[in-house]
Amino acid sequence: MHSVGRIAGILDDPDPLFEISFRHVFWMSGAVEAIVAATCFLGKTQEYAPFLVAWLATDFMLYRIALLVIGCHRPCHWLGNLTDALHISPQAADTAMRVVLAYLLVGGYATLFWLWRQKRKMLSSKHTMKQDGLSI
Repeated sequence: MHSVGRIAGILDDPDPLFEISFRHVFWMSGAVEAIVAATCFLGKTQEYAPFLVAWLATDFMLYRIALLVIGCHRPCHWLGNLTDALHISPQAADTAMRVVLAYLLVGGYATLFWLWRQKRKMLSSKHTMKQDGLSI
């Protein structure tokens, strides 16, 4: 029970970048993540999914870079309670989060690049067919 109280207290601490409580940062980022996930999984079309994943991963990367710029070089202190419960070190959890971030960034942008190339190929073949006098 003491650990739960400690987590609740830590969530009331201000985020070093936004200067609002971690609780509010988690609620806002969680809402954005849920909207992105719902759009990706439940949307009628998948055309926005790679863009949304790349956008969200870019936001996470920019947040981490901004933390480094203002001098936060260690994993968040609230992460300690989670890592204690999972029996892993905070550094291992931070490394895992970096790997997931890299996966989302590379996967999102690689998919966007691939889709751009496919669209370009399709437009090029349509243009070639028009020049040859073939109907599309």
